[in-house]
Amino acid sequence: MKNNSYAILILLFCFQINAQTSFKKGYYVSSNQDTIYGLIKDYDWKKNPDEIQFKTSASSIVRSLKPEDITFFEVLNKVKYKSAKVDIDRSDNSISELSKSRLPEFKTELVFLKVLESGAADLYKFEQNALIRYFFKTKETPIQQLIYKRYLETGTKIRENQNFRQQLLNALKCNDLSINRFKNLKYKEKPLRRVINDYNACLGNTDYSYDNKTSKGTLHLSIRPGVQFASLEVNDNTNASIDANFNNETSFRLGLELEIVLPFNHSKWSVVLEPTYQNYSSSREFLIDDFFPVKREVDYASIEVPFSLRYYSFIAPNHQLFINAGLAYDIGIGDNEIVGIRSRRLDLNAQFNPVFGIGYQFMQKLAFEFRFQTGRDLLYDYVDSSSTFSSASLILGYKLF
Repeated sequence: MKNNSYAILILLFCFQINAQTSFKKGYYVSSNQDTIYGLIKDYDWKKNPDEIQFKTSASSIVRSLKPEDITFFEVLNKVKYKSAKVDIDRSDNSISELSKSRLPEFKTELVFLKVLESGAADLYKFEQNALIRYFFKTKETPIQQLIYKRYLETGTKIRENQNFRQQLLNALKCNDLSINRFKNLKYKEKPLRRVINDYNACLGNTDYSYDNKTSKGTLHLSIRPGVQFASLEVNDNTNASIDANFNNETSFRLGLELEIVLPFNHSKWSVVLEPTYQNYSSSREFLIDDFFPVKREVDYASIEVPFSLRYYSFIAPNHQLFINAGLAYDIGIGDNEIVGIRSRRLDLNAQFNPVFGIGYQFMQKLAFEFRFQTGRDLLYDYVDSSSTFSSASLILGYKLF
């Protein structure tokens, strides 16, 4: 089983390396204001990119372009980014790292800003890991960060600098926008876009509004029957002569999979929870000192609950390969035990253990998967005994919705 686990890990690594992200039609604007059309590698970015991959045709050489190389780029009918030198506050927002200063701590950086709204006023977003900052611009105001910062006051009290409300109130002068629109404005994408969009509509000058078609994840439910191939090795240190390596056994398994497809990177990533019924039964007879008969039996049934991260590779329309990696938690059912003649009774309880899988999905409905679980110790409650339960499964999945 160890060799199998190494093979699975190598296979998962190679799968990830070879997974492709497609080039889409787009263009960039050079520092000389020349517009160059071609193909941009579309990663469906969750965070703002540091660079883009561009080629003028399908067969041409790929070029890497950074913010200092271009002023703007667009994946057509998808997303736009502007290159800009801005003052950005990267203050940590986590409670354990909060600053004691109310004022933002600006540093000048050249970055790609995602265009959310443009017209009489422009709204931009910068996202990197847990950091989210919004920027705005009007005809009279250059690009500047909308200021929001949490900080510590008198040691333990958390305060908020919400100066972004005043910034927008001062800049967005329109009869349709009352002061009340800004009083409780949240530092979040939707409300900020809404107020900028309303201002642009008020002035009759709206050029672009980002259409976030993947703002929510997708939920799927599948039924997943299959067969399990499992074995159990037991090391009972109280009497080494009655250790038993139980046979490989084949049994039925049945799972119900809940999958949430994450709304970025072309829906290639998802998180999966799959409560699964499994059982394993086996027995062994042997002689001690060629005379004393010994029989040992094992019965083990449980609900396994693997929690995994899944990655899809779209190899053709309606054809996807996928890999899973995660952890499984085990909930025993009934009297899980090892019993026998001339040997003590051992109760079985499981631990967390890593789970890996690789599979194929067709027409967004049918899926086939090979699942491998690394060995779990069912005797971890015992100081003087240990075991290794290893299993592999062939699984058929059918998506209910």
